[in-house]
Amino acid sequence: MIWHQFDYEGETYDTVIPHVVAFGMGDVWRIPKDVYYFYQSQWTAVPMVHILGHWTWPGSEGKERTVKVFSNAAEVELFLNGKSLGAKTDAPDAGLPHPPRVWRASYQPGTLEAVARHEGKEIRDARRTAGAPHHLALEADTRELASGNFESLAYITARVVDENGVLVPSAEVPVTFTSGGPGELLRQSSLGHGAGWTLDTVAGMAQMAFRATDRTGHATVSAYSPGLRMGRLEISVQAPRKPDEMKYKEKFDVDEP
Repeated sequence: MIWHQFDYEGETYDTVIPHVVAFGMGDVWRIPKDVYYFYQSQWTAVPMVHILGHWTWPGSEGKERTVKVFSNAAEVELFLNGKSLGAKTDAPDAGLPHPPRVWRASYQPGTLEAVARHEGKEIRDARRTAGAPHHLALEADTRELASGNFESLAYITARVVDENGVLVPSAEVPVTFTSGGPGELLRQSSLGHGAGWTLDTVAGMAQMAFRATDRTGHATVSAYSPGLRMGRLEISVQAPRKPDEMKYKEKFDVDEP
């Protein structure tokens, strides 16, 4: 076992609120950290590959950077803008089933891609250089919730992306979540914002939980940050034999002459 799966609140030995203990493989929003993929590379048989960090380093053009890749495949090859930087295999004397593969690469904007090869199959992971923040992109771990089940949750992740949809890892901006229709957003404590629906992004990301209520229908969740285009998605809150409350037709009485 390891301690702990997720970062958590609860320690009171310092004056910072909220008291976040950062021991987890995932943060308090359940977003996996790089270390999550390290354990995955050691403990799972499902082929995987993961490049640590990002590839957005403005002002570092031409300077060498360390690139580390986690994978459980026998061989991993790294490419920068389509040019191979070499392939690396498992080191039998590393003391780990699948030790991290490490390269030194001269930074240039573009695409960094790792190709893992395992039993005739290829698995890929890539990082693209981001431009300026442009809009918020929303995604949910599920789009269907059970009406009346207050433990039925969707975790909504807001990502600050450039105009091409690439995550901007340096973005630290406030994001306010709103919702309409069945279901409700759960208040969250955030430094500088208190308890509510506004929090700052970390590494360009923020997350909020959305819970089912006893109503049914399609809910809309939106996210807003000053200067960026809004993000929006729909979540269905359903129950058997219950109508969609958000689909209605106005009826008007027409007076007969």
